[in-house]
Amino acid sequence: MTRHLFFATLVLLSFFVNESYAIDTNDTRLLWQPAISKNHIAGDRRVNPEVVPGGLLGADYEVSNNRYRIKKIYGGLNWTPDLRSPLTEPGVDVRVGDYIIEVNGNDVTADKNFYSYFENTAEKITSLTVSSTADGKNKRVVKVLPLANEGALRNRDWVEGNMRKVDQVTNGQVAYVYVPNTANEG
Repeated sequence: MTRHLFFATLVLLSFFVNESYAIDTNDTRLLWQPAISKNHIAGDRRVNPEVVPGGLLGADYEVSNNRYRIKKIYGGLNWTPDLRSPLTEPGVDVRVGDYIIEVNGNDVTADKNFYSYFENTAEKITSLTVSSTADGKNKRVVKVLPLANEGALRNRDWVEGNMRKVDQVTNGQVAYVYVPNTANEG
């Protein structure tokens, strides 16, 4: 066991130091050789990568007619900041099956990554043009406030789905209890 741990440490060391090591596993001799390689990232990019924050709508999408169509909208508890769902807030007229035609005036098509249209929109008022048809007839414009993270919305949906399944399978005889945190913070 010790020999394997020693080997793993050397492999990690060779990755970070950019030097080559070899181990004879029969008698644990270490062979070392400096190496010149181009398989590393130098400078600040490794330590401080560029992060482009994106906005999320709390929904799933599918491609149809070279457009992104809303497949599912995650319900929220809009009075709770961590469970706010942008597409279910008061005054936002967006439905499952609607196509997203434009984001902030930019035409949205499926030949471009959907999330690229939402770069730098988290927690900023964003204009969506949606329509029940891919050609944009009867389009409507809504203002939404995209989320930086929709993990809590998706988790809530998963928990509620489990509750429904257990209730249905057991005819209401067994309760589903979700314990949100049994690790360090719990």
